[in-house]
Amino acid sequence: MSSGGGRVVRRRRCGSFADDREYGESCFAFVRKNHSSKFLSSLHPDSVRVNLITSQLLDAVQRNLDIKGRDASLVHGSPCKDTSLDVRHAIQSKKQGKPCRSQPQISHLDGLDWEVIVVKNDGHVGAMSWPHGKIIVFTGLLNHLETDDEIATLLAHEIAHVVARHPSESIMYKKWFPFPLKVHFIRRTEIEADHMAMLLMAAAGFDPHAAPKAVEKLIGNDIYHLSGKKRAQLLSRAKIMDEALELYKEAKSSKASEVNFNL
Repeated sequence: MSSGGGRVVRRRRCGSFADDREYGESCFAFVRKNHSSKFLSSLHPDSVRVNLITSQLLDAVQRNLDIKGRDASLVHGSPCKDTSLDVRHAIQSKKQGKPCRSQPQISHLDGLDWEVIVVKNDGHVGAMSWPHGKIIVFTGLLNHLETDDEIATLLAHEIAHVVARHPSESIMYKKWFPFPLKVHFIRRTEIEADHMAMLLMAAAGFDPHAAPKAVEKLIGNDIYHLSGKKRAQLLSRAKIMDEALELYKEAKSSKASEVNFNL
């Protein structure tokens, strides 16, 4: 369930998890068939870099949401929160031993074969993801961003889409909704993914201050994305930034404790 404009809208899911993965595999197969010659080797420095960052992000998803244990809820329709992924709520629930009262909706992440592939295309400043865990990052995006924190912002955004099953929603909106509503709701999934991504990257130990900077560098290339400036403004709001900073401090503190313990 998401809220906006003073009105709460409950969004219904489209298709089964198996349908999602089949769709993702079909789309990715097409990309692989037509662009595999531009796929960089897994040993290429760019590939190694993005996979290391992604590994940290996915560790945070596993650690903070306890996917295998099913004691955290990710979202839509949740009576506990009105955002798809509230990392803060999940962490606090675990600490207090009080699982969220809502029904977990994370079984679609079980056994997901996550893979990040870098594609050589310096003219494309972007990335994309599919429901079966495949993520493509174009070299144009890596050239446009400066730090690992900024890159983590965009990788976390793509992970957030998969976690929240946004591709499934988008299919439904594009197929059944009239144009103005279609644009409105898909834009909301993009805003939601930005918010989720900042919380996720912070929980993984990446500085959330980099998130507004990263999205501001992007140029919306279609009607479904807000301008980079508007996205940065939304992420810079005190309530969202403070929430992310608290997660960031906890992540850094936890890592420092692990280092001291090992010493």
